[in-house]
Amino acid sequence: MPRCTSGIEAIELAGRIRPDLLLLDLSMPGLGKLDALPALRKIIPAAKILMLTMHDDPQYLRTALKSGASGYVLTKAADSGLISAIRAVLRSEMYVLEQPE
Repeated sequence: MPRCTSGIEAIELAGRIRPDLLLLDLSMPGLGKLDALPALRKIIPAAKILMLTMHDDPQYLRTALKSGASGYVLTKAADSGLISAIRAVLRSEMYVLEQPE
């Protein structure tokens, strides 16, 4: 599974490999926190994009979903919910996990 260290690298790699699912850190360097989402949506519109983040600010959540994220999982909840989130977004369901299950 390829890994990227910046938003720009994620956009470039996504354009080459055309993944079905992207797991993005909201705080990755290289672009503004949410700037990679619209670019990724243009390059691979059918891909599911799941945000994994430490930011529990509702504004980040709203902006991520409005910008094309398929789901949003806080890192503090990821241990119990990441697999469920991945499965849900691959079924084209919206998934938000803010608290551990």
